[in-house]
Amino acid sequence: MWSRTTRAPWSPGSAPRWACASSRPRPRWSFLEGAGFLAEATDHGPPGAGRFWSQALAWPLVWEQGLQTAIQHPSGGTKLSWDIRDQDTPYGSKQQWLHLVADDVDDERARLVGLGALRVEADEDALVMTDPGGNRFTLSPA
Repeated sequence: MWSRTTRAPWSPGSAPRWACASSRPRPRWSFLEGAGFLAEATDHGPPGAGRFWSQALAWPLVWEQGLQTAIQHPSGGTKLSWDIRDQDTPYGSKQQWLHLVADDVDDERARLVGLGALRVEADEDALVMTDPGGNRFTLSPA
């Protein structure tokens, strides 16, 4: 049985926590172990997108099951995940957009292309690229 425990009144310092009254394994929720208050941000994409971002950001791949992958900053916090949903459970529009900055944009662009990114367009301020799942992101000077 799952129960939600909170301190009242609610404030950012007393964020809701989930507790399990059972000692059974929690296969679905084990994905959220070690996550922060904003536990997860998911985008549509194949497992290759999660592996790409793991290498691009140097964040460990903390979940890879079926068509879902997730990464998390080495010190913990929110997990970024990618998943493929069937037509019955779509995500809707792709709204997650990552903006990367680098001291040397040319070197970073070459590194990201080597990991599987594609260049889409450029203007004087930023370079728009896509990850292996087709999700756009921006690379600009620091």
